[in-house]
Amino acid sequence: MRFLTVLTALVLIGLAGSATARDPVMLGDWGKLTLPDDYEPGKPFDVTVEVLKLDAPSKLTITANWKKTGGQFGGFLQLLGASKDISGPGTHTFTVKIDKTKPEMGSAVITAYLSPDGEWKTQTANGSADIKTKAKAGVAPEDIGTISVKTKKAPLLVLKDAPKLPSLKEAGLTEEPAFVDEFEPNWPKKDAWQVATWKQNGTQMSPDRCRVDAQGHLVQTVLAGKPFSGGSVQSTKEFGYGRWVARLKPTSTPGVLNSMFTKNWDDMTTPAKDDGDGGEIDIELLSHTYEPGKGEVHLAIHLKGHPAVFQVDVPLDFNPSDDFHEWGFDVLPDRVVWHVDGRIVHEWKYTKELSITPGYEMFFNSWTMEKWIKGPPKEQGDYRIDWVKFYPVAKDVAKPQE
Repeated sequence: MRFLTVLTALVLIGLAGSATARDPVMLGDWGKLTLPDDYEPGKPFDVTVEVLKLDAPSKLTITANWKKTGGQFGGFLQLLGASKDISGPGTHTFTVKIDKTKPEMGSAVITAYLSPDGEWKTQTANGSADIKTKAKAGVAPEDIGTISVKTKKAPLLVLKDAPKLPSLKEAGLTEEPAFVDEFEPNWPKKDAWQVATWKQNGTQMSPDRCRVDAQGHLVQTVLAGKPFSGGSVQSTKEFGYGRWVARLKPTSTPGVLNSMFTKNWDDMTTPAKDDGDGGEIDIELLSHTYEPGKGEVHLAIHLKGHPAVFQVDVPLDFNPSDDFHEWGFDVLPDRVVWHVDGRIVHEWKYTKELSITPGYEMFFNSWTMEKWIKGPPKEQGDYRIDWVKFYPVAKDVAKPQE
């Protein structure tokens, strides 16, 4: 992931044959650009840069980054395959497309730069410009690529009165798990998990903050204050339909988010990277909602082109940080069902256009931010994961990991 420093230039983007181009924008004294009002994900569009002067032969390269809905820089989005050797002034047009998105993405950021070899680290000039996703009929442009639905508030979940989760047999699942990790002393299981060393949502992750303790718990730690520091782990393999259950105890320290989620981040059947369809299922436990005898859980579905197609805050009649609870979700061919301690919390049914597909990775992470999570915490917060299990649907039995 590359973080950009704006020097002088901006890039241009245009939807080929259909977009309305803006007036040319000057790039300092070395060039100018023309870009459209918006773009449509997955559809090709033109990027044109007119170079007015060039001190030495260079590569002109264009990449895509992204910003969050609040305007904060989110990071690298995708390569656009747009690079060209140039030796002097001239106009250069690239046809590219943006087909990736991010949760809470507010806009794409198109960056153009000059360098002798096409590498960012050797760039001699650069610049970036935001561009919104093209609006669909009946949808305001500012709503595209941000949040598809507002967060709903569910009624209080009284655990003992909530509907019982169907048994494994009743749900059509195997009665033996296809994947289990009890986080024993030889962890990490390098064939099963990748421990993050990069930033996630502005929080720097480290193996030092994602470790197994003497009690056999995976402990993910968020440190006090700034810079934001946390821990994260993701599976090295992909999974299909089935039931996930994990015994979790989130931190009670205010200002921390502890999560259990899936993400179709990468299609592991292809050599390309980060080319999954983006489907995501979230259980997010925000410690600032905890009070004596009560708390909340945030549930969400994110899909490509629909960063928050479903999200709900569920009030609970217990404090999730007081003890371990068995949290999970059933990822089924027609719906997602969230549950805790064998009781149904909520469900989301698929439509013809919107669904979760097999081929996702499993994640646990711990992080912080100022607005939504109300961080950073004033003291260290530890998230404990006792075990995790996956039971596939009976007709789609996965081979157990060794």
